[in-house]
Amino acid sequence: MSLMTTCGTVTRAGEDQRRNFHDSNAVKHQKTLRYPGVILNHFTYRDAVDTHNSYRMFLVALEKTWKTHRWPNRVFQFLLAVTEVNVKLVLERIFGGQSLLSGKTLFLH
Repeated sequence: MSLMTTCGTVTRAGEDQRRNFHDSNAVKHQKTLRYPGVILNHFTYRDAVDTHNSYRMFLVALEKTWKTHRWPNRVFQFLLAVTEVNVKLVLERIFGGQSLLSGKTLFLH
């Protein structure tokens, strides 16, 4: 929690969020709110690491294919896999969101 509270502000940010709820008399009410910047950052970027890890473990999965117990090789595996995912994401952004995981190989000259 301390990491989340050190990145962002406590001022309200983002778009209005609408929540519907019923009171004890079954009357429907609607509440409009804005999240503080800290909470907005959390909800916006919370899945970034999970998405990156799923890409890293998708096709090549160096940790599964190249089994080693030597720590220098493990560090190299991790850095190589992260670099592969970063290159994939950059190429997708450059070429307009075209998925490189669709089975088509893209060669650049």
